Amino acid sequence: MPSMTSSDHASHAAAPALDDNARDQHRGITATVRADCQRLQALEDAIAYRRARVSAPCPDCTASGQMCDDHVCDLDLIAAYQRTAIAVLNPASQTPASQPPRLGPRRHPR
Repeated sequence: MPSMTSSDHASHAAAPALDDNARDQHRGITATVRADCQRLQALEDAIAYRRARVSAPCPDCTASGQMCDDHVCDLDLIAAYQRTAIAVLNPASQTPASQPPRLGPRRHPR
């Protein structure tokens, strides 16, 4: 049996560190994917909710023959949610000018 040199011991000692690095990278990817999936699910739910609102009978829409402001807003939100979902799925295709606005609570300046 050949004897182990100090460099052999060093390479064996470095192996667990590489495994730890790979595991940490996998965790980071997994967390990112999980966050993206949760965000996409929230967008899908919001789109379904807004579509149901738009398709529901509305006395204001019927009376005027046009969509009421609420339903026009719903359609605008659906389009914004869809753009946001596309940006989540394909972030490289987004330039700063074409990125959808951030959806969420607005902060008021103090």
